[in-house]
Amino acid sequence: MLLRDSEAVSKGQVKGNEMNKARRKSLQKLLDQIQPLEAVIEELKYDIEGLKDEEQEYLDAMPCSIGESARGEAANAAIEALEGAIELLQQVQSDVVEAAEKVEEAMA
Repeated sequence: MLLRDSEAVSKGQVKGNEMNKARRKSLQKLLDQIQPLEAVIEELKYDIEGLKDEEQEYLDAMPCSIGESARGEAANAAIEALEGAIELLQQVQSDVVEAAEKVEEAMA
């Protein structure tokens, strides 16, 4: 049976729409996996911030003579490292948000 041109285009559009539905479903699955990452990263930042604050309190409670010793220097180094970890997680969080936006854009 021969298809008229309009029927062939219509059947092609249906097949294309089915494929588009499948791609959209795959993209939605990816988005569903990406979005919770932001909350996980936020939790990690919160936990690290708490540890950094504890370390700062420990350092602040040290007498000046100990604060300037190797123990004080180690506490300062730990605080700086934790601040660096928080900054890196903020960058990752920003990238995760951007990735989710790009997937949403692809779905449009």
